[in-house]
Amino acid sequence: MSPRPSTPRLFVPLRHRGFRALFIGVAVSNLGDWLDQVALLVLVSVVWHGGAGGLATIVIAAMAPALAAPLFGVFVDRYPQRPLLFGMQSLQGVATLGLVVAPNVAAAAAIVFCRSLLGTMVSSSSQALVRKTVPERDLVSANALTQTSIQASKIVGPALGGMLITLLSPHTVFLFNAASFAIGAAAVYFIPAQPPREGSGGGSYLGDLKAGFKHVLGTEALRTLVIVMSALMFVVFLYDSMAALVVLALGMAKAYIGYLISAVGIGGILGAVLLGQRGRITHPFRLISASVGVIGALVMVLGAGARFHLHEPAPLWLGLTFVLGLASSGVLVTMPTVVQTSTPGPLMGRVWATISAIPAAFNVLAPATAAVLVNAVGLGPLFLGAGAALVLLAAAVLIGYGRLTLAGQEPGGPPQTPAPRAGDAPTPKREETPPMSTKTELLAEAGFPVQTATSEQVAVLESLSDDEIRILQGVKARVDAAGSDVQGHDSDPGGSIGGWLW
Repeated sequence: MSPRPSTPRLFVPLRHRGFRALFIGVAVSNLGDWLDQVALLVLVSVVWHGGAGGLATIVIAAMAPALAAPLFGVFVDRYPQRPLLFGMQSLQGVATLGLVVAPNVAAAAAIVFCRSLLGTMVSSSSQALVRKTVPERDLVSANALTQTSIQASKIVGPALGGMLITLLSPHTVFLFNAASFAIGAAAVYFIPAQPPREGSGGGSYLGDLKAGFKHVLGTEALRTLVIVMSALMFVVFLYDSMAALVVLALGMAKAYIGYLISAVGIGGILGAVLLGQRGRITHPFRLISASVGVIGALVMVLGAGARFHLHEPAPLWLGLTFVLGLASSGVLVTMPTVVQTSTPGPLMGRVWATISAIPAAFNVLAPATAAVLVNAVGLGPLFLGAGAALVLLAAAVLIGYGRLTLAGQEPGGPPQTPAPRAGDAPTPKREETPPMSTKTELLAEAGFPVQTATSEQVAVLESLSDDEIRILQGVKARVDAAGSDVQGHDSDPGGSIGGWLW
Protein backbone atom coordinates (compact mmCIF):
# COMPACT_ATOMS: atom_id res chain seq x y z
CA MET A 1 0.00 0.00 0.00
CA SER A 2 1.30 3.46 -0.85
CA PRO A 3 2.40 5.52 2.16
CA ARG A 4 -0.18 7.86 3.64
CA PRO A 5 0.01 11.40 2.21
CA SER A 6 0.52 12.78 5.72
CA THR A 7 3.78 10.82 6.09
CA PRO A 8 6.77 12.20 4.13
CA ARG A 9 8.40 9.42 2.13
CA LEU A 10 11.69 9.96 3.96
CA PHE A 11 10.14 9.01 7.31
CA VAL A 12 8.15 5.97 6.16
CA PRO A 13 10.89 3.52 7.36
CA LEU A 14 10.36 4.79 10.92
CA ARG A 15 6.93 3.17 10.87
CA HIS A 16 8.75 -0.16 11.18
CA ARG A 17 9.46 -0.82 14.83
CA GLY A 18 12.76 -2.61 14.27
CA PHE A 19 14.27 0.09 12.08
CA ARG A 20 12.98 2.80 14.40
CA ALA A 21 14.88 1.32 17.34
CA LEU A 22 17.99 0.74 15.23
CA PHE A 23 17.91 4.28 13.86
CA ILE A 24 17.64 5.87 17.31
CA GLY A 25 20.55 3.80 18.64
CA VAL A 26 22.80 4.55 15.67
CA ALA A 27 21.93 8.27 15.62
CA VAL A 28 22.75 8.72 19.32
CA SER A 29 26.01 6.76 18.99
CA ASN A 30 27.09 8.82 15.95
CA LEU A 31 26.53 12.05 17.84
CA GLY A 32 28.57 10.72 20.76
CA ASP A 33 31.41 9.74 18.43
CA TRP A 34 31.72 13.29 17.08
CA LEU A 35 31.73 14.68 20.62
CA ASP A 36 34.43 12.16 21.44
CA GLN A 37 36.53 13.00 18.39
CA VAL A 38 36.86 16.66 19.35
CA ALA A 39 37.75 15.75 22.94
CA LEU A 40 40.35 13.21 21.81
CA LEU A 41 42.08 15.70 19.51
CA VAL A 42 42.22 18.29 22.30
CA LEU A 43 43.52 15.72 24.77
CA VAL A 44 46.32 14.55 22.44
CA SER A 45 47.40 17.94 21.12
CA VAL A 46 46.81 20.30 24.07
CA VAL A 47 46.91 18.21 27.25
CA TRP A 48 49.52 15.61 26.29
CA HIS A 49 51.34 17.78 23.69
CA GLY A 50 51.49 14.79 21.35
CA GLY A 51 52.10 16.93 18.25
CA ALA A 52 51.68 15.70 14.68
CA GLY A 53 53.03 12.25 15.58
CA GLY A 54 50.47 11.78 18.34
CA LEU A 55 47.59 12.89 16.12
CA ALA A 56 48.75 10.58 13.33
CA THR A 57 48.94 7.67 15.79
CA ILE A 58 45.33 8.21 16.86
CA VAL A 59 44.10 8.53 13.25
CA ILE A 60 45.86 5.31 12.22
CA ALA A 61 44.51 3.48 15.28
CA ALA A 62 40.99 4.57 14.34
CA MET A 63 41.25 3.65 10.63
CA ALA A 64 43.39 0.48 10.61
CA PRO A 65 40.70 -1.90 12.00
CA ALA A 66 38.60 -1.30 8.89
CA LEU A 67 41.19 -3.29 6.93
CA ALA A 68 40.41 -6.37 9.04
CA ALA A 69 36.62 -5.95 8.81
CA PRO A 70 36.05 -8.96 6.48
CA LEU A 71 37.63 -11.27 9.09
CA PHE A 72 34.91 -10.29 11.55
CA GLY A 73 32.06 -10.19 9.04
CA VAL A 74 31.82 -13.97 9.31
CA PHE A 75 30.77 -13.70 12.96
CA VAL A 76 28.12 -11.11 12.06
CA ASP A 77 26.57 -13.62 9.66
CA ARG A 78 26.93 -16.61 11.98
CA TYR A 79 25.25 -15.18 15.07
CA PRO A 80 21.99 -13.26 15.62
CA GLN A 81 22.67 -9.59 14.94
CA ARG A 82 20.53 -8.16 17.74
CA PRO A 83 22.45 -9.64 20.69
CA LEU A 84 25.72 -9.19 18.79
CA LEU A 85 25.01 -5.50 18.25
CA PHE A 86 23.98 -5.10 21.89
CA GLY A 87 27.22 -6.70 23.07
CA MET A 88 29.50 -4.76 20.73
CA GLN A 89 27.96 -1.38 21.59
CA SER A 90 28.17 -2.19 25.30
CA LEU A 91 31.86 -3.04 24.94
CA GLN A 92 32.45 0.16 22.99
CA GLY A 93 30.98 2.06 25.93
CA VAL A 94 33.33 0.27 28.33
CA ALA A 95 36.31 1.04 26.07
CA THR A 96 35.31 4.70 25.96
CA LEU A 97 35.35 4.80 29.75
CA GLY A 98 38.96 3.65 29.47
CA LEU A 99 39.81 6.95 27.76
CA VAL A 100 38.85 8.76 30.97
CA VAL A 101 41.82 7.18 32.77
CA ALA A 102 44.23 6.78 29.81
CA PRO A 103 47.64 8.22 30.86
CA ASN A 104 49.18 8.93 27.44
CA VAL A 105 48.88 8.80 23.65
CA ALA A 106 49.95 5.15 23.40
CA ALA A 107 47.26 3.99 25.84
CA ALA A 108 44.62 6.11 24.13
CA ALA A 109 45.62 4.72 20.72
CA ALA A 110 45.30 1.14 21.98
CA ILE A 111 41.81 1.89 23.33
CA VAL A 112 40.76 3.64 20.11
CA PHE A 113 42.04 0.67 18.08
CA CYS A 114 39.98 -1.81 20.12
CA ARG A 115 36.90 0.41 19.98
CA SER A 116 37.21 0.81 16.20
CA LEU A 117 37.60 -2.95 15.85
CA LEU A 118 34.30 -3.40 17.68
CA GLY A 119 32.87 -0.67 15.45
CA THR A 120 33.50 -2.72 12.30
CA MET A 121 31.18 -5.40 13.68
CA VAL A 122 28.64 -2.77 14.75
CA SER A 123 28.58 -1.35 11.22
CA SER A 124 28.12 -4.75 9.57
CA SER A 125 25.46 -5.80 12.10
CA SER A 126 23.57 -2.54 11.57
CA GLN A 127 23.54 -2.99 7.79
CA ALA A 128 22.29 -6.57 8.15
CA LEU A 129 19.51 -5.41 10.48
CA VAL A 130 18.44 -2.64 8.10
CA ARG A 131 17.92 -5.32 5.49
CA LYS A 132 15.79 -7.34 7.95
CA THR A 133 13.72 -4.54 9.47
CA VAL A 134 12.80 -2.57 6.35
CA PRO A 135 10.95 -3.84 3.24
CA GLU A 136 12.98 -3.53 0.06
CA ARG A 137 10.74 -0.76 -1.28
CA ASP A 138 11.74 1.43 1.71
CA LEU A 139 15.51 0.78 1.60
CA VAL A 140 16.38 3.99 -0.25
CA SER A 141 14.45 6.09 2.25
CA ALA A 142 15.98 4.18 5.17
CA ASN A 143 19.51 4.76 3.89
CA ALA A 144 18.72 8.41 3.15
CA LEU A 145 17.37 8.89 6.66
CA THR A 146 20.48 7.27 8.14
CA GLN A 147 22.72 9.49 6.01
CA THR A 148 20.75 12.54 7.13
CA SER A 149 21.45 11.59 10.74
CA ILE A 150 25.17 11.09 10.03
CA GLN A 151 25.52 14.46 8.33
CA ALA A 152 23.59 16.20 11.12
CA SER A 153 25.93 14.60 13.67
CA LYS A 154 28.93 16.01 11.80
CA ILE A 155 27.49 19.50 12.15
CA VAL A 156 26.11 19.37 15.68
CA GLY A 157 28.68 17.02 17.26
CA PRO A 158 31.89 19.09 16.88
CA ALA A 159 30.14 22.31 17.93
CA LEU A 160 28.57 20.66 20.98
CA GLY A 161 31.84 18.90 21.79
CA GLY A 162 33.75 22.17 21.66
CA MET A 163 31.23 23.82 23.97
CA LEU A 164 31.41 20.94 26.48
CA ILE A 165 35.20 21.03 26.47
CA THR A 166 35.13 24.78 27.14
CA LEU A 167 32.70 24.38 30.03
CA LEU A 168 33.96 21.05 31.40
CA SER A 169 36.92 18.92 30.25
CA PRO A 170 37.83 16.34 27.56
CA HIS A 171 37.44 13.53 30.10
CA THR A 172 33.87 14.59 30.82
CA VAL A 173 33.04 14.42 27.11
CA PHE A 174 34.23 10.80 27.08
CA LEU A 175 31.61 10.10 29.75
CA PHE A 176 28.94 11.56 27.46
CA ASN A 177 30.06 9.30 24.61
CA ALA A 178 30.06 6.25 26.89
CA ALA A 179 26.47 7.16 27.78
CA SER A 180 25.61 7.38 24.06
CA PHE A 181 26.84 3.81 23.57
CA ALA A 182 24.68 2.74 26.51
CA ILE A 183 21.64 4.40 24.91
CA GLY A 184 22.46 2.73 21.59
CA ALA A 185 22.70 -0.68 23.26
CA ALA A 186 19.41 -0.09 25.08
CA ALA A 187 17.69 0.84 21.82
CA VAL A 188 18.82 -2.46 20.31
CA TYR A 189 16.73 -4.23 22.95
CA PHE A 190 13.57 -2.94 21.25
CA ILE A 191 14.45 -4.46 17.88
CA PRO A 192 12.20 -7.51 17.46
CA ALA A 193 14.04 -10.81 17.75
CA GLN A 194 14.87 -12.36 14.38
CA PRO A 195 14.08 -16.01 13.62
CA PRO A 196 17.12 -18.32 13.67
CA ARG A 197 18.84 -18.66 10.32
CA GLU A 198 19.06 -22.06 8.76
CA GLY A 199 22.55 -23.45 8.67
CA SER A 200 24.18 -20.52 10.43
CA GLY A 201 27.61 -21.39 11.68
CA GLY A 202 27.54 -24.80 10.00
CA GLY A 203 30.51 -24.34 7.68
CA SER A 204 34.17 -23.73 8.29
CA TYR A 205 35.39 -20.23 9.07
CA LEU A 206 37.55 -20.05 5.93
CA GLY A 207 34.71 -21.41 3.83
CA ASP A 208 32.34 -18.73 5.11
CA LEU A 209 34.99 -16.04 4.59
CA LYS A 210 35.58 -17.15 0.99
CA ALA A 211 31.84 -17.18 0.34
CA GLY A 212 31.65 -13.47 1.13
CA PHE A 213 34.52 -12.59 -1.21
CA LYS A 214 33.11 -14.90 -3.89
CA HIS A 215 29.74 -13.17 -3.78
CA VAL A 216 31.30 -9.72 -4.10
CA LEU A 217 33.53 -10.76 -7.00
CA GLY A 218 30.76 -12.76 -8.69
CA THR A 219 28.10 -10.03 -8.58
CA GLU A 220 28.56 -7.36 -11.23
CA ALA A 221 26.95 -4.54 -9.24
CA LEU A 222 29.05 -5.25 -6.13
CA ARG A 223 32.26 -5.82 -8.08
CA THR A 224 31.71 -2.52 -9.85
CA LEU A 225 30.88 -0.77 -6.58
CA VAL A 226 34.19 -1.88 -5.01
CA ILE A 227 36.20 -0.59 -7.97
CA VAL A 228 34.34 2.72 -8.13
CA MET A 229 34.39 3.35 -4.37
CA SER A 230 38.09 2.49 -4.08
CA ALA A 231 39.04 4.96 -6.82
CA LEU A 232 36.60 7.58 -5.55
CA MET A 233 37.63 7.46 -1.89
CA PHE A 234 41.34 7.55 -2.72
CA VAL A 235 40.93 10.70 -4.81
CA VAL A 236 38.55 12.28 -2.28
CA PHE A 237 41.00 11.71 0.58
CA LEU A 238 43.78 13.23 -1.53
CA TYR A 239 42.16 16.65 -1.48
CA ASP A 240 40.07 16.28 1.66
CA SER A 241 43.18 15.81 3.81
CA MET A 242 44.44 19.18 2.50
CA ALA A 243 41.13 21.04 2.93
CA ALA A 244 42.43 23.25 5.74
CA LEU A 245 45.26 24.48 3.52
CA VAL A 246 42.98 25.38 0.63
CA VAL A 247 40.86 27.56 2.93
CA LEU A 248 43.91 29.72 3.64
CA ALA A 249 44.97 29.69 -0.03
CA LEU A 250 41.57 31.11 -0.97
CA GLY A 251 42.14 34.05 1.36
CA MET A 252 39.66 33.04 4.05
CA ALA A 253 40.16 33.18 7.82
CA LYS A 254 40.91 30.02 9.78
CA ALA A 255 37.37 30.01 11.20
CA TYR A 256 36.10 29.17 7.72
CA ILE A 257 37.59 25.69 8.00
CA GLY A 258 34.71 24.83 10.31
CA TYR A 259 32.20 26.83 8.27
CA LEU A 260 33.07 24.95 5.06
CA ILE A 261 32.75 21.58 6.83
CA SER A 262 29.32 22.66 8.08
CA ALA A 263 28.31 23.77 4.58
CA VAL A 264 29.22 20.35 3.20
CA GLY A 265 27.21 18.70 5.98
CA ILE A 266 24.13 20.86 5.36
CA GLY A 267 24.30 20.07 1.66
CA GLY A 268 24.58 16.38 2.47
CA ILE A 269 21.46 16.57 4.64
CA LEU A 270 19.41 18.25 1.90
CA GLY A 271 20.61 15.76 -0.71
CA ALA A 272 19.74 12.79 1.50
CA VAL A 273 16.29 14.24 2.21
CA LEU A 274 15.60 14.71 -1.51
CA LEU A 275 16.66 11.14 -2.32
CA GLY A 276 14.67 9.80 0.61
CA GLN A 277 11.55 11.56 -0.61
CA ARG A 278 12.08 10.10 -4.07
CA GLY A 279 12.26 6.64 -2.55
CA ARG A 280 13.57 4.86 -5.64
CA ILE A 281 16.90 4.47 -7.40
CA THR A 282 16.61 2.53 -10.65
CA HIS A 283 20.06 3.04 -12.18
CA PRO A 284 22.41 3.48 -9.22
CA PHE A 285 25.60 3.94 -11.22
CA ARG A 286 24.08 6.71 -13.31
CA LEU A 287 23.35 8.56 -10.07
CA ILE A 288 26.85 7.84 -8.76
CA SER A 289 28.33 9.03 -12.05
CA ALA A 290 26.38 12.30 -11.96
CA SER A 291 27.34 12.89 -8.32
CA VAL A 292 31.04 12.19 -8.89
CA GLY A 293 31.07 14.40 -11.99
CA VAL A 294 29.61 17.36 -10.07
CA ILE A 295 32.04 16.83 -7.18
CA GLY A 296 34.98 16.67 -9.60
CA ALA A 297 33.98 19.89 -11.35
CA LEU A 298 33.62 21.73 -8.02
CA VAL A 299 36.98 20.46 -6.76
CA MET A 300 38.58 21.78 -9.96
CA VAL A 301 37.04 25.19 -9.25
CA LEU A 302 38.57 25.11 -5.75
CA GLY A 303 41.90 24.11 -7.29
CA ALA A 304 41.76 26.96 -9.79
CA GLY A 305 40.98 29.36 -6.95
CA ALA A 306 44.00 28.16 -4.97
CA ARG A 307 46.29 28.07 -8.02
CA PHE A 308 45.44 31.54 -9.32
CA HIS A 309 44.77 33.16 -5.92
CA LEU A 310 41.11 33.92 -6.63
CA HIS A 311 40.18 35.52 -3.33
CA GLU A 312 36.48 35.69 -4.09
CA PRO A 313 33.91 36.54 -1.37
CA ALA A 314 33.76 33.77 1.22
CA PRO A 315 29.99 33.16 0.75
CA LEU A 316 30.74 32.07 -2.82
CA TRP A 317 33.06 29.32 -1.57
CA LEU A 318 30.53 28.35 1.11
CA GLY A 319 27.88 27.96 -1.58
CA LEU A 320 30.23 25.86 -3.68
CA THR A 321 31.00 23.47 -0.83
CA PHE A 322 27.28 23.28 -0.02
CA VAL A 323 26.63 21.99 -3.55
CA LEU A 324 29.55 19.59 -3.12
CA GLY A 325 27.86 18.12 -0.04
CA LEU A 326 24.55 17.97 -1.92
CA ALA A 327 26.17 15.94 -4.70
CA SER A 328 27.97 13.60 -2.28
CA SER A 329 24.65 12.28 -0.97
CA GLY A 330 24.09 10.63 -4.34
CA VAL A 331 27.03 8.34 -3.54
CA LEU A 332 26.51 7.94 0.21
CA VAL A 333 22.85 6.91 -0.08
CA THR A 334 23.27 4.78 -3.19
CA MET A 335 26.20 2.68 -1.95
CA PRO A 336 24.40 0.89 0.94
CA THR A 337 21.26 0.52 -1.18
CA VAL A 338 23.22 -1.35 -3.88
CA VAL A 339 24.82 -3.62 -1.27
CA GLN A 340 21.52 -4.39 0.49
CA THR A 341 19.59 -5.16 -2.69
CA SER A 342 22.39 -7.24 -4.23
CA THR A 343 23.20 -9.41 -1.21
CA PRO A 344 21.30 -12.32 0.36
CA GLY A 345 20.60 -11.80 4.07
CA PRO A 346 22.91 -14.60 5.29
CA LEU A 347 25.89 -12.94 3.53
CA MET A 348 25.19 -9.34 4.48
CA GLY A 349 27.77 -9.04 7.27
CA ARG A 350 30.65 -10.42 5.21
CA VAL A 351 29.76 -8.52 2.06
CA TRP A 352 29.37 -5.16 3.81
CA ALA A 353 32.64 -5.66 5.69
CA THR A 354 34.47 -6.55 2.46
CA ILE A 355 33.12 -3.60 0.51
CA SER A 356 33.99 -1.25 3.38
CA ALA A 357 37.50 -2.65 3.88
CA ILE A 358 38.86 -2.48 0.34
CA PRO A 359 38.39 1.31 -0.10
CA ALA A 360 39.71 1.79 3.46
CA ALA A 361 43.11 0.49 2.34
CA PHE A 362 43.32 3.31 -0.22
CA ASN A 363 42.10 5.84 2.36
CA VAL A 364 45.12 5.07 4.53
CA LEU A 365 47.48 5.74 1.63
CA ALA A 366 45.81 8.94 0.38
CA PRO A 367 46.88 11.51 3.04
CA ALA A 368 50.58 10.60 2.77
CA THR A 369 50.34 10.67 -1.02
CA ALA A 370 48.66 14.09 -0.86
CA ALA A 371 51.46 15.51 1.31
CA VAL A 372 54.07 14.33 -1.22
CA LEU A 373 52.11 15.79 -4.16
CA VAL A 374 51.60 19.16 -2.48
CA ASN A 375 55.35 19.46 -1.96
CA ALA A 376 56.02 18.37 -5.53
CA VAL A 377 53.41 20.26 -7.59
CA GLY A 378 51.59 22.59 -5.18
CA LEU A 379 48.16 22.75 -3.59
CA GLY A 380 46.24 24.17 -6.56
CA PRO A 381 47.48 21.57 -9.06
CA LEU A 382 46.65 18.81 -6.55
CA PHE A 383 43.01 19.94 -6.43
CA LEU A 384 42.88 20.49 -10.19
CA GLY A 385 44.28 17.00 -10.83
CA ALA A 386 41.98 15.35 -8.28
CA GLY A 387 38.93 17.08 -9.75
CA ALA A 388 39.89 16.05 -13.29
CA ALA A 389 40.38 12.47 -12.11
CA LEU A 390 36.87 12.47 -10.62
CA VAL A 391 35.35 13.80 -13.85
CA LEU A 392 37.09 11.04 -15.82
CA LEU A 393 35.92 8.47 -13.28
CA ALA A 394 32.35 9.74 -13.65
CA ALA A 395 32.52 9.38 -17.43
CA ALA A 396 33.96 5.86 -17.17
CA VAL A 397 31.24 4.77 -14.72
CA LEU A 398 28.47 6.18 -16.93
CA ILE A 399 29.80 4.58 -20.10
CA GLY A 400 30.73 1.23 -18.59
CA TYR A 401 28.11 0.66 -15.90
CA GLY A 402 25.26 3.13 -16.35
CA ARG A 403 23.03 0.32 -17.62
CA LEU A 404 23.18 -1.65 -14.36
CA THR A 405 19.95 -1.65 -12.34
CA LEU A 406 19.22 -2.43 -8.71
CA ALA A 407 18.67 -6.10 -7.95
CA GLY A 408 18.79 -6.96 -11.66
CA GLN A 409 15.50 -5.17 -12.39
CA GLU A 410 14.52 -3.13 -15.38
CA PRO A 411 12.45 -0.03 -14.67
CA GLY A 412 8.89 -1.15 -14.05
CA GLY A 413 9.68 -4.77 -14.81
CA PRO A 414 9.77 -7.92 -12.72
CA PRO A 415 12.99 -9.27 -11.22
CA GLN A 416 15.17 -11.05 -13.73
CA THR A 417 15.71 -14.71 -12.97
CA PRO A 418 19.43 -15.62 -12.86
CA ALA A 419 20.65 -18.40 -15.09
CA PRO A 420 20.92 -21.79 -13.34
CA ARG A 421 24.41 -22.81 -12.26
CA ALA A 422 25.97 -26.22 -12.41
CA GLY A 423 24.84 -28.30 -9.45
CA ASP A 424 21.72 -26.24 -8.74
CA ALA A 425 18.50 -28.14 -8.15
CA PRO A 426 16.08 -27.96 -11.11
CA THR A 427 13.51 -25.21 -10.76
CA PRO A 428 9.87 -26.20 -11.30
CA LYS A 429 8.44 -24.62 -14.41
CA ARG A 430 5.80 -21.96 -13.95
CA GLU A 431 3.27 -20.79 -16.46
CA GLU A 432 3.88 -17.36 -17.88
CA THR A 433 1.99 -14.77 -15.88
CA PRO A 434 -0.48 -12.74 -17.93
CA PRO A 435 -0.13 -8.94 -17.98
CA MET A 436 -1.32 -7.27 -14.78
CA SER A 437 -4.64 -5.45 -14.75
CA THR A 438 -5.76 -2.70 -12.41
CA LYS A 439 -6.44 -5.05 -9.49
CA THR A 440 -3.14 -6.90 -9.66
CA GLU A 441 -1.31 -3.62 -10.16
CA LEU A 442 -2.88 -2.29 -6.95
CA LEU A 443 -1.73 -5.40 -5.08
CA ALA A 444 1.75 -5.11 -6.60
CA GLU A 445 2.00 -1.51 -5.39
CA ALA A 446 1.02 -2.70 -1.90
CA GLY A 447 3.97 -5.11 -1.92
CA PHE A 448 2.35 -8.42 -2.89
CA PRO A 449 4.63 -10.51 -5.17
CA VAL A 450 2.04 -10.87 -7.92
CA GLN A 451 4.80 -11.13 -10.55
CA THR A 452 5.57 -14.63 -9.24
CA ALA A 453 1.95 -15.81 -9.29
CA THR A 454 0.69 -18.48 -11.66
CA SER A 455 -2.05 -17.71 -14.14
CA GLU A 456 -4.53 -19.53 -11.89
CA GLN A 457 -3.56 -17.37 -8.92
CA VAL A 458 -3.86 -14.21 -11.01
CA ALA A 459 -7.34 -15.33 -12.08
CA VAL A 460 -8.35 -15.69 -8.42
CA LEU A 461 -7.04 -12.20 -7.65
CA GLU A 462 -8.92 -10.75 -10.63
CA SER A 463 -12.15 -12.24 -9.30
CA LEU A 464 -11.88 -10.35 -6.00
CA SER A 465 -14.23 -7.45 -5.38
CA ASP A 466 -13.01 -3.89 -4.80
CA ASP A 467 -13.83 -4.23 -1.10
CA GLU A 468 -11.76 -7.42 -0.86
CA ILE A 469 -8.83 -5.69 -2.57
CA ARG A 470 -9.02 -2.84 -0.03
CA ILE A 471 -9.11 -5.33 2.85
CA LEU A 472 -5.97 -7.06 1.55
CA GLN A 473 -4.22 -3.70 1.19
CA GLY A 474 -5.14 -2.76 4.73
CA VAL A 475 -3.97 -6.07 6.19
CA LYS A 476 -0.67 -5.84 4.29
CA ALA A 477 -0.10 -2.30 5.54
CA ARG A 478 -0.65 -3.41 9.16
CA VAL A 479 1.71 -6.39 8.73
CA ASP A 480 4.41 -4.10 7.27
CA ALA A 481 3.91 -1.55 10.02
CA ALA A 482 4.52 -4.27 12.60
CA GLY A 483 7.88 -4.94 10.90
CA SER A 484 9.62 -8.06 12.10
CA ASP A 485 6.98 -8.56 14.80
CA VAL A 486 4.98 -10.38 12.14
CA GLN A 487 7.06 -12.62 9.95
CA GLY A 488 5.77 -13.51 6.51
CA HIS A 489 5.69 -17.06 5.17
CA ASP A 490 6.05 -18.59 1.75
CA SER A 491 5.40 -22.16 2.64
CA ASP A 492 4.21 -23.12 -0.81
CA PRO A 493 5.18 -20.44 -3.27
CA GLY A 494 4.33 -22.49 -6.26
CA GLY A 495 0.89 -23.50 -5.13
CA SER A 496 -1.23 -21.94 -2.43
CA ILE A 497 -2.07 -18.26 -2.72
CA GLY A 498 -2.12 -18.12 1.05
CA GLY A 499 1.54 -19.11 1.05
CA TRP A 500 2.81 -16.02 -0.76
CA LEU A 501 0.01 -13.54 -0.04
CA TRP A 502 1.72 -12.41 3.15
